[in-house]
Amino acid sequence: MSLILCSKYLSTGIKSLIIFAVLMSSATITYAEINSCYYRGVGVNYSDNNNKFIVPAGTVLDMNEVLKDIRLEKKGDFFTVKDAQGRPLYQRLYDIEVYTNGYIIAKQANSDTPQGDDRKAIGIKANNKGDTSSNYGLINPTGKLIYDFKYQGIDLVDDELVILTTQYQGHQSDTLMTHDGQVIYPAKSHAGITNGADKQNTAVRITAIHYDTESQQGYFQVDQNDKSGVINQHGDMVVPLIYDEMSVMNDTCESVYDIDETNALKVRIDNKLGLIQPNGQWSVPLAPMQSIIYFNTQTFTPFILNHIEASQGEVDSVYWRPQEKDTIRENLITLKGEVLLTSDEPIKDLRGNFYQFSKNGKVGIINNWAEIILDANYDRIIVKPNQKFLVERAGKLGLAEVDQSGNALIVRRYFDTLQPAQSVDTDDIRVTEDIITWNEETSEFEAETGLDQYIPFPDETYNKIGEDDKQYFSSNSITNEYYGEDTLNIYIASSNKQYGVFNIDTVLIPFIYDSIIDVNGVFIVEDSGKYGVLGVNNNVIKPIIYNSVQDAKNALSEVR
Repeated sequence: MSLILCSKYLSTGIKSLIIFAVLMSSATITYAEINSCYYRGVGVNYSDNNNKFIVPAGTVLDMNEVLKDIRLEKKGDFFTVKDAQGRPLYQRLYDIEVYTNGYIIAKQANSDTPQGDDRKAIGIKANNKGDTSSNYGLINPTGKLIYDFKYQGIDLVDDELVILTTQYQGHQSDTLMTHDGQVIYPAKSHAGITNGADKQNTAVRITAIHYDTESQQGYFQVDQNDKSGVINQHGDMVVPLIYDEMSVMNDTCESVYDIDETNALKVRIDNKLGLIQPNGQWSVPLAPMQSIIYFNTQTFTPFILNHIEASQGEVDSVYWRPQEKDTIRENLITLKGEVLLTSDEPIKDLRGNFYQFSKNGKVGIINNWAEIILDANYDRIIVKPNQKFLVERAGKLGLAEVDQSGNALIVRRYFDTLQPAQSVDTDDIRVTEDIITWNEETSEFEAETGLDQYIPFPDETYNKIGEDDKQYFSSNSITNEYYGEDTLNIYIASSNKQYGVFNIDTVLIPFIYDSIIDVNGVFIVEDSGKYGVLGVNNNVIKPIIYNSVQDAKNALSEVR
């Protein structure tokens, strides 16, 4: 089971933020939905039931703010719609929703004393007596009752269209209508408005999924007879009603109006899966053994999907994904199917906004926008907690650092061995200040002059392996991402069997020792078979006179 955060117009037409758990392969069908991508400037201006709905940001709480020819008055548990002269038009209303274009959706009780379902709806304990009413009606800005109070749900799509939900043979069923009563889909409506035609024989689910501002076309997903398709706002079938499953990929409409101006639906028929746009154009044609999943989150721009191609496996759901060992390649694509990047192996989440991709047997790093920030020139990428990435290339190890632009990674040096110093307190780094050291002769701590001269890296550590590498620049600064704090990055490294310690671009202990290990915040160094203890600033804590690491540890414990 997956937890999904979803923002949609519910079956009564008000936009609400809800969290719900859904089994990915068998989601509960909610009828008469309006996906956020269909927004055309019509929203809820007022709702009288804030316990049931979360009022959207920017909502005006004055119920008459947008009304012109009619007014709303509340008395007790109910509302009354009055005309400009104050004459009542509709009484005993509740579950009021006033839209920004002046339309009103509401329920109407059958008597002034709420009973049965009416009592439940307004929060009064039911007494199981009297008549009931739990259906909605639609009133236009002039006070005309467009649709009577007999619908299970009403969704105001825009200034022209509405989705009506009725009960049909024990199931909810939808009809797409105009405000003046014209049936758009299905032609044989369940809504009791059939234009002379017989009622449809099966239940229909209609979901407003996308409005294309460029073509000024609205698109609706239709689910009927266990098949799915897409119609436009005129009722024309633009995606055939033949698919076993259909799932909207961008249901919060993030980035659609800024970048893609589109949406896309993942569809399955038998064991083939594809990605199709609401207008019927294919982004990824139907094929077996392929999967389409989200790459980045819906808060990122542009909206990016991962198209996975596999060598084997049978697609049995739109949520199917092949086993990692069966993956041939992964393609990061836009909703229109434009390929942003191809990886020969499964893309690996390294940490935060960084991902490993593969090309020609080598690995590199991309960000959440599928932009290369370190090209695929490396044999492996090593991830350590709270540290910058280590990379291996041609048997050497390097440190992936942020380049001068702040928008990409670069490897400036390579070493034979390279590892973070785990136990060093970096607050003690004081390269140009006085350093406290232990004097063996006086058995006292004394102040010495700190290191005030530059200690160079060995010449052979400078990057000659990748000096001709292509340098990439991303559109987003890496410095805004968490990428290993500099103060935490102290490393023990070796080159030509000579060990040293460095922090970013500063050598702290010169590369002249046979071995170095960090113990309890200091370094035990080896020189010609003898061992001593140095501080992080190259200050001598114990001289290099001991015959073993253990002897140096013992001497260190005596000092402390």
